[in-house]
Amino acid sequence: NDADDVDTDKKNMIKKYMCGILGEEGQKIASDAKYLPLAPAEVSKEFFDLGCIAANALEFDTYTGGDFQDCKDIRSIVVTGSSTVFPITSNSEATCGSDFINIVTGSSGSSVGIATFLAGGNNLAAASRALRGKDYEAFDCDADAIDALGNAGKPCQGKEPKSLIVGRDMLSIIVNPASDLTCVTIQDLVNIFIDASEGYTLCGADTQSGTRDFFEEEIGEITDPAFSGFANDE
Repeated sequence: NDADDVDTDKKNMIKKYMCGILGEEGQKIASDAKYLPLAPAEVSKEFFDLGCIAANALEFDTYTGGDFQDCKDIRSIVVTGSSTVFPITSNSEATCGSDFINIVTGSSGSSVGIATFLAGGNNLAAASRALRGKDYEAFDCDADAIDALGNAGKPCQGKEPKSLIVGRDMLSIIVNPASDLTCVTIQDLVNIFIDASEGYTLCGADTQSGTRDFFEEEIGEITDPAFSGFANDE
């Protein structure tokens, strides 16, 4: 029926968009955004897993679904989430190869992007961390359904998320030039951020950030209520 046609059409558009990010043009966008592009073997595996050869053969120059109800909704792919992935997603419209597909992007933080996806508010969640059990728990779903790579073994809110790596970035520790710190170790970071024993003024991402999640995985949870972090990368 028409609803099934629209759903299939949307899924195919999303798949072709994701395959485009893995392609040469998409990986150049990732490189321009200062990400490390994926190794050829990684791209090949992702291409195979997604079925990109078949997806890239699809054409979306004409509408293949039922009656038009909301043209913008039918022809848009909404991608929201991580501010560090945003430079890729915000420049990725060209990878679709069709003027009939509108890529709508937003920067809200990894956790918000994932929650929005599970709530049905976007088509793709951009994240600088893997999906976690806590993301499922927020919707009263089974946290144990999430594996170490961020793939779900059970649905939540009618969604069964799968992860796709589009590039690799790095986390930098920036020290004020006036500081006497010259070589920062992991233990130094624990002393500074966790034990708060060094008396430094700290800046970092807020609790919705995937970057902060990764940082806390490495050094421990930051519990100081004074360290709320910032939500704006600028």
